[in-house]
Amino acid sequence: MHGARFWRRVHLWFGLATAVPMVVLAVSGVLWLHRDSLGLRSVKVERADPSPGGTGLRASAQPLSAAGWRDHAAAIDEALAQAERLWRKAPQLDRIELKHQPGLGVIVKVRAAKGEHVAPPEVVYSTVERAVVSLGAGPHWVERLHKGDLFFGPRWAFLWLDLSAAGMLIVVISGLWIWRIRPRAKPGVVQSAAAVERPIAPSIVAGDER
Repeated sequence: MHGARFWRRVHLWFGLATAVPMVVLAVSGVLWLHRDSLGLRSVKVERADPSPGGTGLRASAQPLSAAGWRDHAAAIDEALAQAERLWRKAPQLDRIELKHQPGLGVIVKVRAAKGEHVAPPEVVYSTVERAVVSLGAGPHWVERLHKGDLFFGPRWAFLWLDLSAAGMLIVVISGLWIWRIRPRAKPGVVQSAAAVERPIAPSIVAGDER
């Protein structure tokens, strides 16, 4: 029983210690994931570098669809040309992303692969502005809260997730261990708690009077 009591205490205190980080991670993660639909993104458009002699094809401002991405091929080509002009080279790319942004129509995000050492690492091209733009990422404090920068700083932010994950692992392991060592009733013996605690009254059998 001493071992069971120890693991119950471990399960309780680690559960309480990790409850707050888990709530913070869950709430901040939902806010950051749905920042556009919740109106938390502060869209700040800056024409970083206008397109001299750009194509100016307004067809790229059409609604974006997964099946009709080829309709925006000209915008993708223009975005790639602008990115290479800013980077002054044609580096390896990590991805090209098309997304509809309110007020900007379809935007093309061109991101360089890691290790290419270009700045900025991601170029955003607006089909409405016909230029490279800079977008506000939203409430920066929500991202910093989720990553742990507000608590440990950028250098030690990894401790926020590592300690939270370690705490949850201990809670799960201790809970499984408590379940494993819990006392079990023997097969075929079924007694309710009331039956065990209720005293048994002596029975009196009256004999026949003669």
